[in-house]
Amino acid sequence: MATFEEFAQQLEHCVESQDEINAFIAAFARVRIRRIVNLSEPPAGDTWPMVPTVDWTDESKLRASGLGKLNNHEPWKRWLHIDIALGPDQKLVDRYVTMTGVSDKQSRAIFPLLSSSTVRRAAGNASAVKREVRELNGWLHWVRNQKFDPTRFVDYHKNLKTHGNTQNVSGAVGHVGAVCAFLDALDEIAPGSVVNMDGVHVDAETRSPERILAWIDAGGKVPRAALLSNGRAVAFPSDPDVAIFTSIDGKPYKTAADAYAAYDAVRRQPALRRQRIHEFVVGEVKTATDPANLHERLALGSRETRNEVRTDRFLMMSVLTKEILRGGSGKQSGRTLENRDVERFSDVFNLHFAWGWDGGRTRHPEHWNNFKARVKVWCGL
Repeated sequence: MATFEEFAQQLEHCVESQDEINAFIAAFARVRIRRIVNLSEPPAGDTWPMVPTVDWTDESKLRASGLGKLNNHEPWKRWLHIDIALGPDQKLVDRYVTMTGVSDKQSRAIFPLLSSSTVRRAAGNASAVKREVRELNGWLHWVRNQKFDPTRFVDYHKNLKTHGNTQNVSGAVGHVGAVCAFLDALDEIAPGSVVNMDGVHVDAETRSPERILAWIDAGGKVPRAALLSNGRAVAFPSDPDVAIFTSIDGKPYKTAADAYAAYDAVRRQPALRRQRIHEFVVGEVKTATDPANLHERLALGSRETRNEVRTDRFLMMSVLTKEILRGGSGKQSGRTLENRDVERFSDVFNLHFAWGWDGGRTRHPEHWNNFKARVKVWCGL
């Protein structure tokens, strides 16, 4: 069992930079947008508010907005001009942010200045606002490349049916990301240790959230379990999200599907579970991209503590900010992993780094090596 000092050091390895936080949030925002694009019905009639008069022929202003020379009719319906962004009309700026398809919570992380009139117009923030305007126009360009009119997102916000159909997409994609982390770790620790799979491990080219969503939508069979050469199994059901275990009832598993069925039959019954299987670890995977989400921070949805399951218990989640791990001020104090809730876990990992689709394992080798070391112990390799 790790000491407090070792656990604290592990937490330090989980902290994301602001750029990494934005990259993770943006990746899942694009996943959400792709799902919306697929589900949305034709929008209602769209009425634009009165738009301030700005000079759409000033090439220096267009460059500041991340735009080239424009030939579009009514360009204000397509792009955010830097002068509009620096103007006083927050509702109008909000409309352009909405047109990106990024959710309200995500937009406050990706476009913090554009989301706040007071901060945006403060002295000294003009250059930072320009960066956000260029980034926002890049999003609008990306959305149009999906053959989708960004103004439809304004109508989408009123469409609860479509909204409901996008709620679980982040969890489904993040589930596959966690599977990638475990199976890749096993392959590096002991190549060939996985002898059978219930489901399909995505190939090396299908790792980003967007590609995984396309794979799922094309009928990809998300892995539910892997059977190891030593008889242990790794299951990826819900509640908990990951479990590593072996049979103790005299019936060794023949396939990964057998192992999953055995675990699924008892996973909500702790007493019966202890009679039929021996668990080495159980854990939760959280893909929430809202840094202020207390429930996701502390994984309070779990029905069991580490003591109740009598085994190691880990948390693998994003986004992991310094404030979440070390504590903040004011309303943020107490909403961190530095309180009694962290005692539920023997280990905490960053899903973004362990998933590694964008080089997180290379940027954070200590984190990846620590994750592999724990997987090696849990799997008896």
